[in-house]
Order: sequence, then C-alpha cells, then structure tokens
Amino acid sequence: MSIRDIHDEKPVYEIDIWRVGIGWIKLPPRSILKYYLNPEIKAYVNLPKDKRGVHLSRTFQSILEALDYEPFELPLRLSRMLLEKHEYSTLAGVILRAEGLAVENDNLRKFGFLNHVELNRRGEIVFEKITIRLAISIACPCALDTSLALFNQPYTHTQRALINVKVLNKGGINIDKIVLLEKVLEITQPELKGLLKRVEEAEFIRKLYEKPMFAEDVVREIAFKLSKSLDGLGGFLEVKTVSLESIHEYNVESVVRVKL
Repeated sequence: MSIRDIHDEKPVYEIDIWRVGIGWIKLPPRSILKYYLNPEIKAYVNLPKDKRGVHLSRTFQSILEALDYEPFELPLRLSRMLLEKHEYSTLAGVILRAEGLAVENDNLRKFGFLNHVELNRRGEIVFEKITIRLAISIACPCALDTSLALFNQPYTHTQRALINVKVLNKGGINIDKIVLLEKVLEITQPELKGLLKRVEEAEFIRKLYEKPMFAEDVVREIAFKLSKSLDGLGGFLEVKTVSLESIHEYNVESVVRVKL
C-alpha cells in the first residue's frame, strides 16, 4: 500500500523557509579529558519554497546516530549528516550548549559552552559561533590607589566578574574547541576556588591586590592575549565582563570587539 507523503506537496504559499528544526534536546552527560558536560542541542535545515514540510524524523534520527561523537565535534559532524538526510536542503545548522566543569587538581571550575555551526550544501562552514562563559575575582584599583595615598594602607573592595568570550568564525576554518577552551581558562585568572584554607585564602587575596583590575582592564587583557591565536578567522572576537559590584548599587559592564 502506497501512502502519500504530504511533506513533499507544494505549500499554499510558496516561500523559502530559512530554518526549521527541533530543540532543545538533552543529551547524555559527556566527558573528554578533564571536561565534563551536560549538553543539549538544537538542529535545523532550510526548506525550499516548493516543499510543504521538513521530515523531522530524519533530523531526530541523525541526532541519535551522532550520540557517540565527541561533544566538541558534534555540531559540525551532525550538520553534515543533516545535509545527507535532507537532500532538498542547502543549509544545515546545529547549536550545542552545555554547562560544564573543568576538573583539575583540587578544584572544580564551572563554565558555560555554546557552539553554533552552519554548513552549506558543499559542506563549507558558512557561520560558526563559539561562546565560553566563566567567572573570576578582581580587586578595584581605584580604591586601592586612593587608600595608599590617604592612609598608606592597601584598602580596596573585591568582586566577582562574569566573563563572556564569543568567537565568530566567518573564514571557514575549523576551530579546535578544546584548544580554545584551554586558552580561555588559562587567560581568565584568578579563577574562583571551592577549597581555600586560611593560608591559601590570604595568598589569593594578596595576588588580587598585586594586580587590581577594572572591568575595562579585564576585557582588554583577554582580547589581546586571545586574538593572537585566532588571527585569520575572518570574523571577530568579543569579550564581555560584568563586574558584580560589592559596594555599589549597580554592576559594571564592559565589552570589547576585535576583528580577526
């Protein structure tokens, strides 16, 4: 018995659809090297104007077949699979986002990770965005400098700074996500600590006082150090810091964008 597939019929209004897909689908927890991730994904393709609907079962089947892929490679590889299964599509994209932990020595460092990839029918990267979120501690240089001038004592306030590093890749170059994550974790210091005994805590504060930073200092330093390793991508690097002020009724936000 032959059953017609209404997905292949012409729609009433013949208009191209830019994206149609499914998400957010939670995936099993993953680990690679020292990183532990709880990922979820969104997957989509475009739809030509002469097709009424996308075969969503093909998209979900592709996700099932991609479960064994290493998480940092999954968006790119799954996008290729989507184009193979949706022969009528000329564009496929996958967004993977995850809350993660970097486990090293006696610390568990939290981070957020997002990777958004789009491929064309030729398998070329049309667009790729990578975002990494984490936090550091900073000390105010203004209060420190003023207290030394007035009291000859190093008084200042400290705060937690939320860092958001975004890389937009328009050059079609495949970025090694683990190398990028390692670099961002290395640059964004001092990291928050779960375990600090009294002597370690005093040492931690001493280091903050020895290198006090404005939110503006933070984004400039990260952008300068990271842009060197990303030169030639043809996109941009955006670094955003939100300083959660401990003595003010507001937070401080600073953003820098650098062409790559």
